[in-house]
Amino acid sequence: MTNQKRHAGAQKSKPRRARAPKKTARHIVARDKRRLTALSRMGRTVVASLDPNEVLKQVIDQVLIILGAQDVSILLREGDELVFGAVTGASAAVLRGKRMPLYAGVAGQVMQTGASVVVSGETARAKVYREIDKISGYQTQSLLAVP
Repeated sequence: MTNQKRHAGAQKSKPRRARAPKKTARHIVARDKRRLTALSRMGRTVVASLDPNEVLKQVIDQVLIILGAQDVSILLREGDELVFGAVTGASAAVLRGKRMPLYAGVAGQVMQTGASVVVSGETARAKVYREIDKISGYQTQSLLAVP
């Protein structure tokens, strides 16, 4: 009887609907970061046997497809500078071959730590190396950088 009394007073609740998982921007960016990291690994493997210019072209083409990115740049280390080795988008001709200090901006942070970085909004505006935005005429809104 004890069990009956306990259940008799309980209110029936409406059945809950199963919620579809919501993909937040953070989850989407994390997924894209994993994909880009995998692509970076693939690029390091391929570069050993192919022409470097062709590898850069292939990597950029894949990044554009995987991420649906607006523009993609690959920076290469040359001494104490980073050089825009491959670039897509409207500012490609202006940026290709441009140099920046090795440890400047988000790219410099990636060089120092060896870790991927994702920035957007105010954080992007604060961390991006502004000289490149001035040269390109583009104001960075979001950025994903991988070693």
